[in-house]
Amino acid sequence: MTQLISLYDIAPLAADLASGELLLTPNQRLASRMSNAYAIFCRDNHHPVVAAPNIQSINQWLAASWQQLLLAAYPPAIERQLLSSAEQLIIVERIISESEQGQQLLRPRATAQHVVNAYDSFQHWLLDKQSSEIQQYFSGDDAQILLQWFQQFDDYCQQKAYLAPIQQHHIVIAAFEAGVLKKQQTIASVALDKPTPLQKKLINSACEHWRVIDNNRPAAAQQVAVACENSEQEIVVAALWAKQQLKNAINPNQLPTIAIVIPSLGQQRDKVVRIFQEVFCPEFQNPNYQRNNLPFNISAGSPLGDEPIIAASFLALAMNAAQLDCDQIINCLLSPFFLLSEQDENALARLISLLREEQRATISSARVRQLVEKVSAEFFAEDSPWPLLSALIEQANLARAMGLSKKQPLSEWAVFFKQSLFALAWPGRRKIDSIEYQALKQWQQALQLFVSQSGVLGNVDFNDALNLFKQQLAGTVFQAQTVDSPIQILGALEAAGLHFDYLWLSGMSSKEWPAAPAPNPLLPISLQRAYAMPNATAEGELEYARLLSQGFIHSTDNLCVSYAKVIDDNPASVSGLFAEFEQCSPEQLLKKSIDVLLPHSELRRRYFSQKKLQPYEAYKTRPLSAEELVKGGSSLFANQAACPFKAFATHRLALVALAEPVLGLDHASRGNLLHRALELIWKQLEHSQALIDLTQDEQSKLCQDYAEYALNEMNHRQGNSIGPRQLRIERDRLSALLSAWLAVERERAAFTVVSREERKVFRFSQLELVARVDRVDQLSDGSQLVIDYKTGKSSINSWWGDRPEQPQLPLYSSLLEQEGREVSAVCFAQVHIDGCELKGVGGQECPQPTLQWNSKIQSSSGAIDWPQLKQHWQQTLTALAQDFIAGKSLVDPKDKVKSCQYCDLASVCRINHQGSNAMELSE
Repeated sequence: MTQLISLYDIAPLAADLASGELLLTPNQRLASRMSNAYAIFCRDNHHPVVAAPNIQSINQWLAASWQQLLLAAYPPAIERQLLSSAEQLIIVERIISESEQGQQLLRPRATAQHVVNAYDSFQHWLLDKQSSEIQQYFSGDDAQILLQWFQQFDDYCQQKAYLAPIQQHHIVIAAFEAGVLKKQQTIASVALDKPTPLQKKLINSACEHWRVIDNNRPAAAQQVAVACENSEQEIVVAALWAKQQLKNAINPNQLPTIAIVIPSLGQQRDKVVRIFQEVFCPEFQNPNYQRNNLPFNISAGSPLGDEPIIAASFLALAMNAAQLDCDQIINCLLSPFFLLSEQDENALARLISLLREEQRATISSARVRQLVEKVSAEFFAEDSPWPLLSALIEQANLARAMGLSKKQPLSEWAVFFKQSLFALAWPGRRKIDSIEYQALKQWQQALQLFVSQSGVLGNVDFNDALNLFKQQLAGTVFQAQTVDSPIQILGALEAAGLHFDYLWLSGMSSKEWPAAPAPNPLLPISLQRAYAMPNATAEGELEYARLLSQGFIHSTDNLCVSYAKVIDDNPASVSGLFAEFEQCSPEQLLKKSIDVLLPHSELRRRYFSQKKLQPYEAYKTRPLSAEELVKGGSSLFANQAACPFKAFATHRLALVALAEPVLGLDHASRGNLLHRALELIWKQLEHSQALIDLTQDEQSKLCQDYAEYALNEMNHRQGNSIGPRQLRIERDRLSALLSAWLAVERERAAFTVVSREERKVFRFSQLELVARVDRVDQLSDGSQLVIDYKTGKSSINSWWGDRPEQPQLPLYSSLLEQEGREVSAVCFAQVHIDGCELKGVGGQECPQPTLQWNSKIQSSSGAIDWPQLKQHWQQTLTALAQDFIAGKSLVDPKDKVKSCQYCDLASVCRINHQGSNAMELSE
């Protein structure tokens, strides 16, 4: 049985509660805690509990009174339809969006929320917008806009017979005054420190006497102010301190009540939960850990739409769109809340790889189904396709039948949402835990509320319906029900009025407490000041902070306040409201250093004590076996030269980074376009004389035609992802580049193109590899020139040394000579908009003068002549191949900047963790 925990000294009120007196609180949490405390009091004192105490929050009491009026068919209550808060916001947002001023707003919904708050403030302070006294505050044109929106909302509600939520107060007040609702003799209130004029009028209309219960408890005996380095350390120290209080409890069967009060809990919730999990239950990250067994309760909820199981539903519904976000698709596929299971891992990995190979941020739903169909054919039998394919087809059929662009009632969209999610087996085949079950149940309730807004919203299309549902769930607070705990993490308002054995106040620096004023930006500041509206002035915030602080001081026996010594890089001190408290450091308070008390080190020790470690000798991998297949060509030699580990990981382990989305065409795609266009051009021309015979106009047309052909070919292959305007830009760019290059080709000695983009399967030592030679020309003397197109900057210095950076041409030269061909030169064809040229090296008798052997090449290459250079290349390539075959995989980049700059294996080789001087990429 769950232990009942009392957080309020109810004894002084027990007799009045037993007599049936109504007790009002500012929030439901305090009402629930006081009811719980009364039950514990009756149990401990052996009092028979005949009826539950009449303890209600003021909003709960108002709702109950309204329900009585509906049951009694009270005309003012049934003549008009009461709007929900969500419906009111929709109406106000529509009024703003249709106004001239609203059309200029970037965030009309946020403005609508400010307007609703301002409207409620008018009602709470009983202000008449037509009175001259109020009109004087709205003298400017901008201020008048707000009153116009108020009037338009009132007129709309009058026309449609709607009732704003705040108007309930006035009807309930009138019902009490008319005797329709029975007045109480006495109403008591607790912690209702600053009721609005409307709330005062409501309570006074409902009773003959209203009494306020004061906190008469003595001040805390222990009062300490703890100076922390920053706000995160505050939370860490608070968690460790709370853990110590539990450990030091005299009676383990009656644990002390502990509260951690954080005024900004809503903004810091995720960080607070993470830190308390790390301190109290570091095993929380274990997938089998029961999330509802946390040893603390936190009052701040999170948006229902942010719960993983609910966020997954939005990912699935977004799959109905014509264009899909690629990252969202992958997140959806990896989610545990759909039909895929562990048996689909290989197919799923293949699909993700294909999606990333598209290199697009968005992709059409039809293209996604094509890729899924491709994966299904690879991994599943034809008569038993991948269930994901069937699910996507079913979802597409549902969307087609529904007509996503048609405007339909919200009830129809709610049915479609369910059907679409059911097609993908949401919420999955795994057993959901308690928190997921609660979130799913609240989602179903939210869907019903969504449907109820049809009367206000009318018919909408799919996108509007989905966005509305998202906005609704973003504003719906989800607070999972968990086992009660002696440790309560609360906001300042939730903690007000409760009593604890130990209390910690966080964020109590002079810069944070009192809070800075945050007036409504739409109401005139002078009006808010004149009527002392909340959050309007620094004086008001100081008064309110002082009121809460005194309540906290008298609500516990042991009080610790903490503050950050540095906030936003500026020094800070403790709030003046706690200036008299004794100062201490976290170490003085905890009696030990923070690092020692954190459970990380102990958790690490336990983890490794349970593991059987295997000896591992770094960089000593198995030699390549005869049966082991290796993919690659010249890149294998380039990678082995750049870093042996890179070659091992890339070509033996097949570790390849997933492609990233790019805007437009990336460098590789543009390079491929150039290769393809030049291949087509020389397929037509065949030799240099045909080029020379062309006029400039004919050459320009040739370049333009093949540039357009290559682009259309690529675009068709990529699903027409390139728009017409970009196609024209790329065509003109490529055409100009081709013309510039052909101008260089015109100046060359006579040649004939003998091969273009030739794919060669070759054997080098034990390696069977594939290479694609860009181009081979036959020169006038019958010898051959090997050409490698380069669209970036290139240098022949990349061919020198025992670890050449770009060994492609040395490799191609060796392969051709093994076939009995005489290679007289190799060169880079640098095709760049800033300048095109041949860069290479050849023998002294090479027919191409610019490539002939000279003293400069002899000096830089270290070879006496062209034959010796080719012999050196053969030896270098053989050595690289033998190292690779032998399993040499040392993390040894040739140049720690160049070799590692574009390498994706840093997280595997850990080069950045091999010492502070291992790599200085920032240079």
